[in-house]
Amino acid sequence: MHPRPRAPHRVRGRWLRLLAIVAALAAAGCGAGKITQTSEQVSAVNGSSLEIGHIQVHNIYLDHDPGDPAERARLAFTVVNTSGSVTDRLVSIESPAAAVNILAPPGALTLAPGTVLAAGQPIEQLIEPAAPYEPITVALSVSGGLRPGLTTPFTFVFEVAGTGTVAVPVDVWAPGEDVPPTREDFTAA
Repeated sequence: MHPRPRAPHRVRGRWLRLLAIVAALAAAGCGAGKITQTSEQVSAVNGSSLEIGHIQVHNIYLDHDPGDPAERARLAFTVVNTSGSVTDRLVSIESPAAAVNILAPPGALTLAPGTVLAAGQPIEQLIEPAAPYEPITVALSVSGGLRPGLTTPFTFVFEVAGTGTVAVPVDVWAPGEDVPPTREDFTAA
């Protein structure tokens, strides 16, 4: 009886290399999925964000009680001047779908370097205040009404940084839901 002939080392070596390549590709594919998913993550806030040079506008949303007319909507956002040396000023906010009325004391729309301006939400500060404690109010009269799930374009105009447009979502709350402190002015009027 003759022993079974063995495969040459070259054939076995090719199969081992092929298996090693397949295993490496499979491992690379698993890792790529994780990296890709985290590269697209955004912060967990209600609204949109906008960056215009040294100005960042965060958490931009329309605040509206669904039981009220669209004339009682408010625009909420936080503006950060990230510059270390340039003072800027919020000149206006415009939208083709809404009349915008910024209610702020004189000088409140000026952003010194490293300061924050907020509308419709409190400014949280950990050190000596660099901005007013009270947020400004941006009242809106929206033509055509507001519907959750849809966005409305708003253009922010700054004196130095320039202009930027962003699609702003509507944030409504359900009847009977506890009213957050920033929304108490809706129920008082």
